[in-house]
Amino acid sequence: TEFCDMRQAWEQVPPAEQAELEALTAHHSIAHSRALCGFTEWPEGYDDLLQKIPRPLVGVHPDTGRKALLTASHIETLTGKNKDETTEFVAELIQRATVPENCYSHRWTKGDFLMWDNRCV
Repeated sequence: TEFCDMRQAWEQVPPAEQAELEALTAHHSIAHSRALCGFTEWPEGYDDLLQKIPRPLVGVHPDTGRKALLTASHIETLTGKNKDETTEFVAELIQRATVPENCYSHRWTKGDFLMWDNRCV
């Protein structure tokens, strides 16, 4: 199991680029995410589930106030970018965010208990 600290990833982004990223809205799509894995057919009645969900690309933790880069492969488009541009842009962000110094790898042993905060990983 691995977690990457997206707060630290955000803090590594140069200030000029931070302003650009903060202005972007990500449109998340489960259909896009599944299509990347080859799953393209959906049962009837899934239309509501397949709607794109807009969310900021940069989030602010409600308790700490720290910013975090909220990037994931299920982002289909970003404000002002087409699908291909978004895919390339998001892949680059993920590559930069998931460098070893930002990530924790856990090797499970019997009795382990692990907690994390999804708002910043």
